[in-house]
Amino acid sequence: MNKYKDCYKLKGFVDIHIHGAVGQDVVTSGPNGLQKMAESLARHGVVGFLPTIPASSVEETIFSLESMKKVMEEKSFNGAKIIGAHLEGPFMKEAYKGALDYTKFASASVEYWEKLVGEYENIVRRVTVDPLQDGVLDFIPYLVSKSISVTIGHTAADAETVNKAIELGADSITHIFNAMPPMHHRNPGPVGAALSNRKCKCELILDFLHVSPIAAKVVIEAKGPENVAIVTDSCEAAGMPDGDYELGGRLVHVRNGEARLPEGNLASSTVFMDQELRNVIELGYSIENAETMLAKTPASLVSYEHDEDYVIVDKDLNVVEVIISGKTVYRV
Repeated sequence: MNKYKDCYKLKGFVDIHIHGAVGQDVVTSGPNGLQKMAESLARHGVVGFLPTIPASSVEETIFSLESMKKVMEEKSFNGAKIIGAHLEGPFMKEAYKGALDYTKFASASVEYWEKLVGEYENIVRRVTVDPLQDGVLDFIPYLVSKSISVTIGHTAADAETVNKAIELGADSITHIFNAMPPMHHRNPGPVGAALSNRKCKCELILDFLHVSPIAAKVVIEAKGPENVAIVTDSCEAAGMPDGDYELGGRLVHVRNGEARLPEGNLASSTVFMDQELRNVIELGYSIENAETMLAKTPASLVSYEHDEDYVIVDKDLNVVEVIISGKTVYRV
């Protein structure tokens, strides 16, 4: 991190969990939509991201992965890089489904996996699983052997089961506190396992809606910035006015910037990472800590080298320039 001319030069932000933005949905919008999304994210300081597919059918997943591959091969647009895909499911149980479509959930097996990702397995970089779903504990080492980051989420698993999944190769917890039971002192569950296990990093949605500022500080203080990956978990409503949107084909109502299913459950977010940068500073952490949580830790989880990727922010933490692979792709 360097400071010059009243600005900060930081490693570019890396969002490893995002479903959409600016009216574009990862599952339904196709290559053109992904490009529009990537160009928008760059204006908010993101240099690389994992378009995240919520639990989807084989056909929907293949379409999404094919769309990502086309954009990854396109070199002519100025936007954040698609690092690869994050599959949030479908290897989950219904109890803590959150905004995911439980009718798309499936048991984990190599046979189903090969059908699900087809010829696009090599662009999958991260998978969220529930260790309680049939076959998942046996499947984690298989994914890890493919150099795929495995993260635990949408689960009612007890702490012992989560710790077992971590020993088998899982490296993190998906959006800690959300879509899992709260921590209890006699039943610490996924939250307790994540906070106490030194091998586990934590995704954290820092929009101050999904997790309160105090609870967010608990995570950061317990884990240290090097073990916290701030994510947006945003849907296509990010950067859009209030209205009705989609999350992988499911209806989402956005009112006062809050994205919810018709029944009222939170469904993704509408935040961008530059706002989360400001939220980190509001919590009292340094710009160096923010750089770690928004750039370095998430990049480490998906083995993303971004030595020539930077974001320059002014003294008010507004993005003024974004540099990807040594080339300026956005400047105010």
